[in-house]
Formats: sequence, C-alpha cells, structure tokens
Amino acid sequence: KDVEPRPRRARERVREEPLPGPEADRRPDGAAGDAIFGGDDDEAGGMIQQAKAAAKSKKDQKTAKEAAREQAKLLRQNRPEAEVEHRRKTSKRILQNRGLVRARKESAGNSRVTNRKKYETKIKKRKGAVLEMRQGADDGATYAGEATGVRTHVKKSMKLG
Repeated sequence: KDVEPRPRRARERVREEPLPGPEADRRPDGAAGDAIFGGDDDEAGGMIQQAKAAAKSKKDQKTAKEAAREQAKLLRQNRPEAEVEHRRKTSKRILQNRGLVRARKESAGNSRVTNRKKYETKIKKRKGAVLEMRQGADDGATYAGEATGVRTHVKKSMKLG
C-alpha cells in the first residue's frame, strides 16, 4: 500500500518584543536608574562597585602571582655559564665529547644486575608451575585439613615434608 506523506507545515516563529532602550530605563523624575526593579540607586550602585572592586583585586592578585611564577620559571631555566678569562668554562658534556649515543637500558652495562633480574623472573614463573613444600603440624600426627580447599578438577601430587 502506498501511503501519502503528510504535507509539512511551515514553522511559526515567535517574535519577541524588542528590549527596551535607554529611554525606557528613565524614571519619571528624569533620573536614570533602575526603573524596572525600583531599587535604590545608591545602595545597589555601592554594592555593585564593591563587587567589581573585589573581583578586580582578585584578578590583579592572580595576574601578579602568574607573573611571579613565570619569572621564577625563567630564573630556574636560565643559568649563565661561568666565564674564566673571558672564555666560558667547558662543561662535563663538552669534555666527554660522546656525540650521538643510543639510549640503553639501565641494566645493559651491568651483567650482575641483568642476571639477578633474570633469576627473579624465573623464580616467579616457577612459583606458578610448582607448589612450595608445606610444613605439617609440629607433633606430626594431627591433620587440620586443607587450608585452601581441595580442587577436584586438578590432578597434581603434593609434596609433604
């Protein structure tokens, strides 16, 4: 069956009245002020000015703090080199004169450390494969049962010592 689509209706846009200009903000006595809310100009103006002054002081403090932080950062970064007889002092890096050297692991130059790390990893692997010896009761006769429970689906022999 062919169904006819409904015809589209044009959108009706709601037009708001324009906001009142500066003329609408005038009081009947001719003074400019808050005619809409009927508030007292002196009180409201004073509160607004206090809030603006507080915000401005806070902002100034923040910018001063940022500038101080930036200055400290620049002082930490810029370390002028010491001069000896109008020549700059050679640094350790210049004296070594190594050029481009590839980055190596920490343990690369130390075989003892490398072998110790290998040993530790092998021990960890073995712990997963082989259960450690468990100590029995001190008197050698009492049996308190399995502490972890018996897994019926696992067939492994247990070494008792």
